[in-house]
Formats: sequence, structure tokens, C-alpha cells
Amino acid sequence: MYLIIDAYLSNCIIERKNLKLLGMAALIIASKGNEVNYPSLQSFISFSHYAYTLEELKDMEIKVIQELDYDILAPTADEFCSINAEYFKFTEIQKYFGEYFLDKSLLGYNLLKYKQSTIAFACCYIVIKFFNLNGSHLNVDDTNQEINSKEVKDCTKDLLSLMENLRGSFLVATKNKYMSDKYLNVSQLIEINLEII
Repeated sequence: MYLIIDAYLSNCIIERKNLKLLGMAALIIASKGNEVNYPSLQSFISFSHYAYTLEELKDMEIKVIQELDYDILAPTADEFCSINAEYFKFTEIQKYFGEYFLDKSLLGYNLLKYKQSTIAFACCYIVIKFFNLNGSHLNVDDTNQEINSKEVKDCTKDLLSLMENLRGSFLVATKNKYMSDKYLNVSQLIEINLEII
């Protein structure tokens, strides 16, 4: 959704009073692109406390789609992480371990400077280092020409720094989620030792 907003604002000027309308239109577009069942337009109108009409919302949705020339979907870090887990042949616990770091990355504003693919590679790099996977290496040349090793390692350091700063934080939802048996208690494993690189 935020990529749609950024792309639109890069090309168009919009009045401040219509920023919420743009956000709603971007959310609708993103929902339609990623969800089978997405909220109705009328529900978005009611969420906004009827600040806009149905016609205004439809018009904004059309403007955004046309301005972006229908180029509205971009792969997420989650999708890249799944692809990388397959590529590196991670076990189930290793996959969850990487997903835990990926979920935590959403809390780091300083990670916004990295591409989604770079963040996903950084999470995989952490898995490889933590589990000391022999024969595995971060060979970005084999997977994606747009990613370089230095950028991935910088992202990794920022991600580990974020994890260290979140120790003892009241933001524990992700930690609790990955402490369950469903996710093989990977958050406990991570909390024991963050000094992996």
C-alpha cells in the first residue's frame, strides 16, 4: 500500500485534505491485488466517518491506477524470504527463524532505506550464520543481480542492532507469536544469543 502512495505522490501533487482519500484508494488497490475477499468500498467510506463520498473514492482509485499505468503490485519481503528459503533449502525451524527476523524488521524505521529483497536476503544471511550452514553461502550473483553483498551485510547489521534494541521492550507480540509450538519456539532460541555475526 505504501509503495502505491509513494509512487503516486512522486508523480502527482495532491491537496492535504485528500491524503486520507489517497490512502484509502491505495489500500483498496492493494487489497484487490492481494486478497480474495477484500472490504467493500462502502466500508472504507464508513471507516473514514463519511469524510468522502463513494464517487470520490472511486475517482481516486481510478486516478491512482491510471497514473501508475496499472503497475501497482510489487513483491514483498515475505515473498522474497519464502523464495530464498527454498533456494537455500532451509529446514522448518530455519524458515521460521528467518520469518521471525523479517517480522521484527517491520519495527525498524532505519530499515526502510533497504529494498524488500535486501531485507529478505539479510534475514536469510542471519539464518545461515546462526545455524552455521556448511556449503551455504550468500551468493547474490546466482539469485538476483540487483542485490550486492555489502548492502545485505549492512542491512543485517541494522537488523541485529534493532533486535538488540528491542530486548526488554514492551513490543512483545511478535516474540510471543514465535514462542509457540507452531513456530517451534524460535524466539526463545534467538533471545539466548544474538551475537551471531
